[in-house]
Amino acid sequence: MSGGNLQKKSTKFLLAGVIAILLFAVIVGFLFVRVRKEQQGGGTQGDVSALPDSVCPFGGDSYTDQGILYFDDHFIRFANAETGTDSVICTDANCRHEDSWNSECGAYIGGGGCSGLVQRGERIYYLIFDDESGKQILYSANLQGKDRTKIAELIEMNHVVDVIYHGQTVLISYVNMDYEGDGLDTCGIYGYDMEKKEGKQYYQREGNGSAINSLLLRGDILYFSYHGSNATKEEILEHSEDEAFELEHKEVIIKGIHLGNGEEVVSTEGYGSNCVLPYCDGKVFYTKDDINYYYDENSKQNIEISKENLIPIYSAINEKALFIGSGAAGKNLFLQFDPEHSEMKTLCESDLYPIAVLEKKTYVLLDDGERGVLDTQDFLQGKHSEFKHL
Repeated sequence: MSGGNLQKKSTKFLLAGVIAILLFAVIVGFLFVRVRKEQQGGGTQGDVSALPDSVCPFGGDSYTDQGILYFDDHFIRFANAETGTDSVICTDANCRHEDSWNSECGAYIGGGGCSGLVQRGERIYYLIFDDESGKQILYSANLQGKDRTKIAELIEMNHVVDVIYHGQTVLISYVNMDYEGDGLDTCGIYGYDMEKKEGKQYYQREGNGSAINSLLLRGDILYFSYHGSNATKEEILEHSEDEAFELEHKEVIIKGIHLGNGEEVVSTEGYGSNCVLPYCDGKVFYTKDDINYYYDENSKQNIEISKENLIPIYSAINEKALFIGSGAAGKNLFLQFDPEHSEMKTLCESDLYPIAVLEKKTYVLLDDGERGVLDTQDFLQGKHSEFKHL
């Protein structure tokens, strides 16, 4: 073989080697950037924009069609809707789990409590109350609770009420209780954008016994229920023993604000019964003086629909407004608003009390105080004998 051919082959091998090294460097660089982003709260954690909203009503347990993700006695647990089993989320075979009582177990959470616990894609997100600062800290971890990432230190919030994860944003309603006896609680709605790493105060009020709950997000409009006192701090302290004064100045309001420009789009007297504002066909349902109404987004009118003080059910089913009424022989009567005829339609009666109605699964409170689960189609059709204890 001639020297020229050897030289050509050597050159080819050299070029192939250089290309391979460059490709390897690109892949390593990509993986390094991805890992760094994940460690900083980005990367695969950020791939949540297309996911449906995750809602924590009452700031606590997260109900999904797969099961209930919840926090109990310093451990994150999962109650499986299919198997009926309940266990900590850590699956490490070498972990002592509840016997460890430290962060060696992925399910263990120290500090002053955990709220806003949800699964988003292949990560879980939650808030931890920091005892020293009084602030909430936003964290993310993998589905076993490991690979924990501190996303952001938020503002002072000593009691989280409702939490909504919408795309890259987490929306939180909260109350800072009056522990100093100065007569005023502070409540508000705070949002944090995990992509922009920016926080924003959307709403804030001071008042005796003030609170915000029943968060409902429809497009760019955030609806909520506010209740508190419209009296001044001085008046509250002066009449601290006067119940009549407190009732006279009690304020309950349904509000809607535009998240983009902060503009108030609706403010009407009423509240979210059961801490829920159902939504259907452009209508936001609420209660006032034990009478059920809805606010129509199109006509901007408030329409009375029932004098029976129906209790709304938390439902994640799109365009379904569900309610509980009084049935025969002490049973619960379940109703659904019919938008076509603008009236309530009776579904069925049952001894069960629903906690959350989702697309596939419905969670109920049983007589023994425990939770159960059944298929939503069975629940809506009155087939309530087949359910699992959780």
